Amino acid sequence: MQGITTLSKLEVLHIRITNPTQTQFNMFIQVKVLNTGPVAATMAPMTVDMIGAKGIFGKLELPEVKTKSSGVVVDVPDQVIEILDMDSFLAFVHSIQTDEKVSLILDNGKTTIKALGLTANVNYKKKVDFLGMNGPKTDILKTEDLGDGKFKNTMKMENPSPVEIELGTPSFVFKDPTGAVIAEQSGKVHITRGDYVYDVTGSVKGKGDTSNVVLTGIDTDQDAWTKKTVQFFEMPVTLTQGLLTLATA
Repeated sequence: MQGITTLSKLEVLHIRITNPTQTQFNMFIQVKVLNTGPVAATMAPMTVDMIGAKGIFGKLELPEVKTKSSGVVVDVPDQVIEILDMDSFLAFVHSIQTDEKVSLILDNGKTTIKALGLTANVNYKKKVDFLGMNGPKTDILKTEDLGDGKFKNTMKMENPSPVEIELGTPSFVFKDPTGAVIAEQSGKVHITRGDYVYDVTGSVKGKGDTSNVVLTGIDTDQDAWTKKTVQFFEMPVTLTQGLLTLATA
């Protein structure tokens, strides 16, 4: 029966990361379990280690899974994850936000599998690959002049990943290649799957090369690990004509 877990595949449909603090966060996962074979089986609940590129960062409680030959969708209930190693967790989030592909290993699970009237103890280990945000690609859809060098931007992030992350109210700056800050903006951000459109407000701070601008994360209002992960965002953007006019006035 060990083969049921060894040969199976997990397709990640959704990962939701919310309620960040200095030491924990909430996590909900939805996966489709595939390639478990023609025989229906029941796998008991268990605890697994979550391992990223730099090691274990937390433990996850997996529910009972009843397999089907056609595959089955499993919701791993929203739960509080205590961060066991912050460096490992930050590396995992960095990969989610910036990489095209992310790998997560679920390991050290101890469970039982029942099938054909038999029960067996098995060890669970599974590598899970899914798409990262790859940036994410960010555009300024429109700019509204609020007067006195202030503005309102409508932004769009294109998130190809199944992961969504709550960031609170982060602040970003527009920088040119020399590092000069052209403008800053802030607003509530909760990156969802697919296209995420949101509004922010900001102000012009100085002159710079407006032909090659990067939107860089600086800080967030949350007293949490997101203060560090928001700084992983380095997204090339094209300024709208409205923002160009304000920045060169």
